[in-house]
Amino acid sequence: MSRTRSCLRGRPRTWLRRFRCPSEGRSCTHHPFETVATDGGTFPGTLDSRFSTTWQPCCGAARAGTGTPPILFAVALHKASFPQHDPYERVYEEFFARCNGLIGRLASNGDMHRCVAIADKSRLESRLQDLMSAWRTRGASTGAAIRPMRGYAEVPLFVDSHASRCVQLADFVAYSVYRAYAAGDDRLLDRLIGGFHAEDGVIHGLVHLVSRYRECLCAACKSRQ
Repeated sequence: MSRTRSCLRGRPRTWLRRFRCPSEGRSCTHHPFETVATDGGTFPGTLDSRFSTTWQPCCGAARAGTGTPPILFAVALHKASFPQHDPYERVYEEFFARCNGLIGRLASNGDMHRCVAIADKSRLESRLQDLMSAWRTRGASTGAAIRPMRGYAEVPLFVDSHASRCVQLADFVAYSVYRAYAAGDDRLLDRLIGGFHAEDGVIHGLVHLVSRYRECLCAACKSRQ
């Protein structure tokens, strides 16, 4: 099974207003498995109809034509390729390093930014905060030689995903990557692939950590071959 993590950069509030739940004005939260009304109920319909409700915000994010377009990041890990590494640490390290790299490239062009990672509450909260403190000062330890991640203004912050549409959107991206790499179902990921950070034909935002990447046919690995 693959471990996946994702995030985005952009202005989700602007385009999320375009997508309303099909229930006479009821507000809702969006999750990959179901669309949940804020009054605690769920919207009726088949699994396919629920997916269509969540796909639209994802596609809108990846292909937003106005304002600052979102930039997507995600990491999928083939655990058997890295038996000596803790899967959570390896994935988060790579993920945070990729986002930090974008901040550095923007800074080199005079576009200065600092970033803050916001994640869904989990049992990894204290552990990730400790790891980020180390990565910000000493750099990575399990992956390739990675410089200190100085693009982050703070350790990761954790919120309830039901209260944050930004985190819900990250859930959509993570689920699409999970389905593609763990279940061989790339229908969701195909709709989002154009939204991942890429330069000169190489997809930097979508990372598949696998030892024999030159033999892998996924979009992320093929762009590096």
